[in-house]
Amino acid sequence: MTIDSQLEDWQEFLLRAERRFHEVLLISRDEAPGLVSDKLLKTIDRVRQVEPNEFDSFIWNHGGVAGEIQQTFNLVNQWSHDLFRLCVWIKVYEEFERTLGPDTDADWKPLWELRDWAIDPLAYFCMLQPSGLKWRLAAVAEHALHVANRAVVPGYRDELEQDGHAPGAWRRLDRIIGQVERLGTARSWLRYRAFRELLGQLDSKGYEKTSRNFRNLAAHGFAPRFEMGPVITMNRRIGPWTKLEQQEDGSYAQIEVRGTKAVSYGFGELRPLSYKDAYSANRAQYAVAMRTMAAFQELVEELTMAMNARLPTRRIEPTTPRP
Repeated sequence: MTIDSQLEDWQEFLLRAERRFHEVLLISRDEAPGLVSDKLLKTIDRVRQVEPNEFDSFIWNHGGVAGEIQQTFNLVNQWSHDLFRLCVWIKVYEEFERTLGPDTDADWKPLWELRDWAIDPLAYFCMLQPSGLKWRLAAVAEHALHVANRAVVPGYRDELEQDGHAPGAWRRLDRIIGQVERLGTARSWLRYRAFRELLGQLDSKGYEKTSRNFRNLAAHGFAPRFEMGPVITMNRRIGPWTKLEQQEDGSYAQIEVRGTKAVSYGFGELRPLSYKDAYSANRAQYAVAMRTMAAFQELVEELTMAMNARLPTRRIEPTTPRP
């Protein structure tokens, strides 16, 4: 098979798959995960009612809080779109798998092409989103709570844990969430606790288990592949030195040598993660994300109402410059 004929086959097959994708998408619309309500975006705009020269309202509107919330909103909805596309592509893949059978031709593997071109990039993106959203929401909540506390909490000190760090220094998630807890309880914000509990359910231990620790391995090692192909793993361990000793019955046993350590290596493999398992685990996390975003919207609404009630509303006239 020549390269030109391979390219022609590849093009013809992917066009056929794309057409089938749109057909299945139309009949699967009821399975779409849903989008975050735009009520959140209307809520963040409310702080623009207050005095434009007031520092805290300026920081909220123009210093990043409203923008961070807008970007978080957009990224969650991007996750929703890609999760639905993943759902549809999995159906198309299963159809072609039934009709074409397994890839056997050494030169042309249509199912491999379909996984590589359409499905794996979507699955990879979606699998990382629970962790990404947890980090983003923690950081955005930290910023929003701090600005609101500055505006409405008497005697609140404008100090954050990261003030002593070098600019741009990496911060651990548990440190960020720990500070969010401190900021969320500085004024007994009524809607904070529901948000905090749901935030803890994102990227949960259950998701880590069902996804075979996909996010951490993708970021710091080798994540399991999708559908086919194991990933070879290796672990190094330092433990007691052992030696073989013959027993009274003539058999041999490993006996530890006290006070002596040895290096050992273990080898294994990560089994591939099926598309269905990956989608099911990720879809469950998206449902948690929707509830978390709804709770966050309620918290943001409480913050904006408190800021509007406390911040000055009169306009400060600019001073006339001296001649």
